[in-house]
Amino acid sequence: MQQLSPEGEKDVELVKYVGSLMQLERALSANPKALDELANRLKQVERQLLHFDICDSTIVAAFADIYSQVLSPLGQKIQVFGQPDLLKQPSYQHKIRALLLAGIRSAVLWRQLGGKRRQFFFGKKKIIEIAKNSI
Repeated sequence: MQQLSPEGEKDVELVKYVGSLMQLERALSANPKALDELANRLKQVERQLLHFDICDSTIVAAFADIYSQVLSPLGQKIQVFGQPDLLKQPSYQHKIRALLLAGIRSAVLWRQLGGKRRQFFFGKKKIIEIAKNSI
């Protein structure tokens, strides 16, 4: 919420990430083959969850692989900025890709509920108000 609020310090990178995720979601929605592959891969992870905790490195790596193999090829690569020594570590790469997959899921839900890209960028005040009332 702090990133959206007018008085909070803004992170331009976060806005770029949101825009990129929304763009990637549109590409996914327009690609039935990718949607089928995504569903199949998520079912595989669901079966793995019978044996592993959702935060287990095996599951995080599986989510990361789904992002890399299914979603990433659909659009422009999302450049993640941070400390290079951390970004080079596979465990951090897996976590970042798993979070990008979660971001895609959020974008899908946003779209399914009638949300539009412009609403996110121009309706920040209303989004902040709803979020504050929900907490």
